[in-house]
Amino acid sequence: VCCLGGWVVFLKKLMEDLASLGHDFAVITRLESERYLLPESKVKREIQDSLGGEYQRVGRGVEIYRLPYKPYLGSHKNPDFGYMRESESFADSLKEVLDKFQPDITHFFHIFSVSGFLTNYPDSNYFGNGYLNLLLPTVGKTYGNDLEEVINLEERSIRAVRKLICSSTFEGDIYQKHYGISSDHIELLQHGINTDILKRSEKRMIRGKDSVRIICPSSIRQA
Repeated sequence: VCCLGGWVVFLKKLMEDLASLGHDFAVITRLESERYLLPESKVKREIQDSLGGEYQRVGRGVEIYRLPYKPYLGSHKNPDFGYMRESESFADSLKEVLDKFQPDITHFFHIFSVSGFLTNYPDSNYFGNGYLNLLLPTVGKTYGNDLEEVINLEERSIRAVRKLICSSTFEGDIYQKHYGISSDHIELLQHGINTDILKRSEKRMIRGKDSVRIICPSSIRQA
């Protein structure tokens, strides 16, 4: 299995479970660029370098690949434009890792983990065994600038992969409504919560009002 992108806690748990069952597992992510001057970027790069930089082996059957990329330093008003250009900059490196690892299943996280690869290699066989979790749909947004390119890329990505992973029926309905895909193309995978971090608590009053409640995306249903 190859997993591309983030969601560290979820990915860590998935990696541990698959490795315990004897599967080989590769995590492919980005190597933070030294050209980014944000403090958090510098700290992240220092941590990545301390763990092995571009390659790290974690126990039996687990490999981590961190791919260098070219940061987008332009001034386009839509940040998604920059993310797409950055994704394209590591597409060739991504193909090299996939060709080396030869995964039976490829799980893409987020549109910008797949966008550059889809642009450069639209006919790749890795989409045929691919699962895509977009995390947040672009289609249907009522804010932002120049969304058409991202929306077109979103639809192409959905149609390219074997299955689209949705965290709720509401999210799945959005894609079916706007892109006309069938329910057979969607896999519902509820995120749930990490109960080691989030604990159930009694209802409280804050300044005369009920406290804010955290809900899980899987509990959301369309009215």
